[in-house]
Amino acid sequence: MDPQRVEMRMLLRREQGVLIEQLQCRSPEIADMYCGGLCSFSDAKNPFRLPLAAHAFREVMKHCTGLTGESVVFGDGMPNRIKPVREAFQAWKQMGTITAGSTTIVGLSEDLRHALETFFDWQKQNRPDARKKTALMLTQLAGPAPALPSDIVVGEISAWMEVFDYFNLVAHSKHKTKPEKFVDRLFLVEDILLRRLQPRPVSDLDEIDALLAEVNDAN
Repeated sequence: MDPQRVEMRMLLRREQGVLIEQLQCRSPEIADMYCGGLCSFSDAKNPFRLPLAAHAFREVMKHCTGLTGESVVFGDGMPNRIKPVREAFQAWKQMGTITAGSTTIVGLSEDLRHALETFFDWQKQNRPDARKKTALMLTQLAGPAPALPSDIVVGEISAWMEVFDYFNLVAHSKHKTKPEKFVDRLFLVEDILLRRLQPRPVSDLDEIDALLAEVNDAN
């Protein structure tokens, strides 16, 4: 079968073909991840198609830093952070005592207390850091193109993080979803990428600014 016809059959809308072209220009590997996600989603006979597609699209989002030509330092990750907490917790369970008539372990070790405090301090700071890194990645992705209105950028950062978490849960079968909801979130990410990989003309951005000004005046 003709590869182009196969590709057209897996597309849900014309913009996806444009995005494939843009991704192929910058990173054929990421373009393959994206096409793989579309192929998985379009396979209606596969009962596991949504987790497979979610995994592919999550990887596309995760690897988008490779499209910027810049480096984004992500620092320490969850596996390294959780290891000392788990080790201290296991040691505490082995050394702890059981209260009479209860299954509650008492006696918090100093190592566990320190590990928990360190971990939760890091966790508290990590979410804001993730938002900053997402903002940096999206900014770098657009390159020298005219900046989008700030209201749109703030909304896109929140949407990107929400969709990444959604795909992550679906990929690990921790969240049951429906195809139509899946598509809604996929379109959100695709639109964000297209606005950066194929920027709109300045005249279009001026129209957006004018519309936002009208909304602010109305309020």
